[in-house]
Amino acid sequence: MDTTRRGFTVAIVSLASLSGCSEGLLSDENTPIEDFDVTDIELVNEQAESIEVTVTATADSETEFDETATIEAEENRMFDDPLADDTSYTITVTVNDELSKEYDWSPETRDDSGVRVLIDSTEIEFEGITA
Repeated sequence: MDTTRRGFTVAIVSLASLSGCSEGLLSDENTPIEDFDVTDIELVNEQAESIEVTVTATADSETEFDETATIEAEENRMFDDPLADDTSYTITVTVNDELSKEYDWSPETRDDSGVRVLIDSTEIEFEGITA
């Protein structure tokens, strides 16, 4: 009989602690994932020195976005929403007028996809990001 009471007590305590956790997860204070907005373009300087980066986005041979920014060592720069969601782009990133790379990007029609550009001293790497 002792074992049954002990097991019952442990089960009650476990359920009580879980109910508190699930309330926190479902509260109105938490933002649902669908409400997050992903940056269209994020530049990440992985170097130990500042760099000058030019980003150009073209669609159908027309320049839609052209921006130059200085990014400090190990910092990043975000361009929140300069590109249309339903258009395909060729994104060109040039670092210090020396290193350059292109990326063909076809975003979904939702505003939950973007591109992160990782820049180190020898390479530019593109990766897709989504919410």
